[in-house]
Amino acid sequence: MVLTSEGFSAAYEVYPGNTRGTATLEEFLDWIEKRYGKFRRTWLMDPGIPTEDTLEKMRERGIDYLVSTPKGHLTRVEKPLLEET
Repeated sequence: MVLTSEGFSAAYEVYPGNTRGTATLEEFLDWIEKRYGKFRRTWLMDPGIPTEDTLEKMRERGIDYLVSTPKGHLTRVEKPLLEET
């Protein structure tokens, strides 16, 4: 789902059940850019949606994103982060 800065729905796509988000993300990004142009957007995603490869491609295209961190990963990096000033 794509929301405006005011929180209104601008676009959405529904895929058949058991469709992996990793398989549809790039296609969806392309569809949104073709339909609405290359505006600066920030994509918010669950950790199961993008792969590292897809995130790298997004960075190369200048696409901003936020991905939630799985709790297991957070516990591995938490201590070094807390030690930083």
